[in-house]
Amino acid sequence: MTKDFIFTLKDLAKEIHETAVEKGWWEKERNDGEMLALAHSEISEAYDAVLKGIQQDDKVPEYTGLEAELADTMIRILDQAYAREWNFEGPLSKLVSGYEEIRGEWPSAIQLTIHNYKIDHIQAIAEFHKDVSDILESLRHGSKKHEFLIEYTTTEVTVACLLMDILMYCYSSRLRIEEVIHAKMAMNKTRSYKHGGKEF
Repeated sequence: MTKDFIFTLKDLAKEIHETAVEKGWWEKERNDGEMLALAHSEISEAYDAVLKGIQQDDKVPEYTGLEAELADTMIRILDQAYAREWNFEGPLSKLVSGYEEIRGEWPSAIQLTIHNYKIDHIQAIAEFHKDVSDILESLRHGSKKHEFLIEYTTTEVTVACLLMDILMYCYSSRLRIEEVIHAKMAMNKTRSYKHGGKEF
């Protein structure tokens, strides 16, 4: 994963949402809490993949279960963010700039491993759950202006934090998040309407 990939996420979100609309997932207005619960579900499946050591995902077997479930998490969040017009790319760029300011440069995967950036799988997954819960809490409180990044809402900042946490964890753990997201997106375009009749 490169820094350039981070700055393509808005375009990816648009493509992801267009596919979701085409497949029927937005034929009715969706509930934010329900969508965030589905993100929690994907993160829990990532946890299960770690515990079971799943080396081949059942849908994209060239990737591990952990890689596939984290990709599903990002796809769900990006779909929701695009539909709700959340400006996650603004605070995300500030997070990237802040990291570079602290470290002096965009890190390599080796540097991140040395600095021990979330290389504990269970700790990382717990952090992702917390990030999703923070998004929900921001929505429950009306998504007010963020305390420090006042040009953005708390929801936009917390979404950016979740994306950054997943991406930096994958980078430090050498998980192929960029590739698996594209593989999942390609697969989703071939799936049937509502993936064969799922309710949500």
